[in-house]
Amino acid sequence: MGSVHPAKIVAYGINSSVSSQARSKDGTTSANQVFSDENIAWFNPVTREIKFKDLEPSASIFPVYDKIEFRKGTKSLFTASSYVYGIYSQIFDDLVIYYDIENEKYYLADCYPNTPQVRMLESVKQNTEKRAIAWQEFLDVLKSENKLKK
Repeated sequence: MGSVHPAKIVAYGINSSVSSQARSKDGTTSANQVFSDENIAWFNPVTREIKFKDLEPSASIFPVYDKIEFRKGTKSLFTASSYVYGIYSQIFDDLVIYYDIENEKYYLADCYPNTPQVRMLESVKQNTEKRAIAWQEFLDVLKSENKLKK
């Protein structure tokens, strides 16, 4: 009988407006699990498309959170703005979960909008560099689970 392995990557929704009383002893805010590596069917490291299974990410799941924190065990890897899609007029200079409405696909994008002009912003480059080691750790976990799509 096969056993289910414990999730290695877990994404938690974090609301930055949580009061300091709701913070745990280690200083983190209270958070709710949104998804784990168990919900990732595959991830394409080139296009950054992420395909979910047993989960339909939507505005009904993410909007209560300002950010989604990706953790490996208790270690925080990186944080993404929770959920953006094509109607947003705001610029995000850090990682986002982007929903392509037209093609019904999800992406982990380094910025939004994901255009050459925004990708060339110094703040986008710096945020991407800061996340590089943790990003590789994220990819290594997915690779170990045969969830990287080529």
